[in-house]
Amino acid sequence: MNFAEPPEEKLRIELSGPQWELLQTARANMDEDLARCVSVAVKRGEHYELYLAWRDIDDLVEHLEDCAEEAPGTPQADNFLNLADYLSDIADLSDDEDMVFDDDDFGPSADIQNRSAMTGGVFVFKVALVEAKTIWRRIALRGGQTLHDLHEAIFEAFDREEEHLYAFHIPSAPSKSQSVRKYLDFPEYAHPYAREDDVEMVLGLFFGRQQPQDAAQTTIEDLNLADKHRMLYLFDFGDEWLHWVTVEQIDGRPDEGDYPRILERKGDSPPQYYDDELNGQDEDGDWDTPF
Repeated sequence: MNFAEPPEEKLRIELSGPQWELLQTARANMDEDLARCVSVAVKRGEHYELYLAWRDIDDLVEHLEDCAEEAPGTPQADNFLNLADYLSDIADLSDDEDMVFDDDDFGPSADIQNRSAMTGGVFVFKVALVEAKTIWRRIALRGGQTLHDLHEAIFEAFDREEEHLYAFHIPSAPSKSQSVRKYLDFPEYAHPYAREDDVEMVLGLFFGRQQPQDAAQTTIEDLNLADKHRMLYLFDFGDEWLHWVTVEQIDGRPDEGDYPRILERKGDSPPQYYDDELNGQDEDGDWDTPF
């Protein structure tokens, strides 16, 4: 990944289930940038892990104190203040080197057991934004590579910089439906960190749903894809970037080059974080943004 600034050191913060739920309650009126920082946690048994920079902890403590002031004299106010004190104590004890990490050491890219193998024939996918179909990328993978490899290729092809959780929704046979809602009911293959039963993860997309399969353990060959087979790819459960992924080739002959491979790009990549959604796009699929 490319970062505009050098990687920051981050602290590992362990939260109990109730603390995590309280933090999600506090996100309602949280600054957008701060909300993104606390949107992804890793569930480890009965607790959750967040990785935050010092300045983010300071901002979060201030926000929790503001939440307490808005509910004076209530148990909720006490809970907000207790969580703020807990975070402050972690920052004060941060001299412990075991608690400090660089950007590349944490988050949805860390410690992924990817089953990928450079084997099998070549599959070609066309990946288009659901809300801007004129912006698309054509990507080739080997059959022995995984959906996680496809995710990483899409991440690169759309020039994204910050990793988030993702999920593929794939019908067992080609579907002519254009409905995103219907596709969300098809079998799900998700980032390994998203595979938790009955857990409110980010926006609560996993309430009572069947556990998704592991995208990093699912090869392209496993899916029995057909020509024109289409899947829905969701990146970032907070900002919800939706993509149609359509199979264009299933039996290509590989060459000696590396895969995944970006074959073609159409339209400029939108900024990963853009408040006005697609309002900055012109007729040619280019983006007019203030950045």
